[in-house]
Amino acid sequence: MEEKRNRAGRPLASAPLDIAPGQATSLTTMPEAKNGVVSGGVNEEFARLRREVERLISDIRASEPGPRLRARLLGARPVVLWLPNTRDTDYRGRLADQCRRLAQLTADEEATAAAFEREAAKTPGWR
Repeated sequence: MEEKRNRAGRPLASAPLDIAPGQATSLTTMPEAKNGVVSGGVNEEFARLRREVERLISDIRASEPGPRLRARLLGARPVVLWLPNTRDTDYRGRLADQCRRLAQLTADEEATAAAFEREAAKTPGWR
């Protein structure tokens, strides 16, 4: 008769082991398999603990900030930029009017504009 082996190639026990209760302190008893399914005992406890750990992991992940909240926690704030429609004829008319007024600045207004331009030039990325 051929000896039965498990997937690792080790021989399977052919009969239950008789172990005295005092000697079984380091062994875990497993319930007997019925129709290839093991139920009850250690497996149910393991499954319950695994579900608990997965629930805790899910709770931790749900409490982690997403990329927007993470950026906000680092000090970033949302900014809304209102950009004009440069194709609009009203916009072009206002721009032409402002250019005409800029060309007709008084000496005092010219000095204020020049001072502003000097201060703005100190800002990185200006122009």
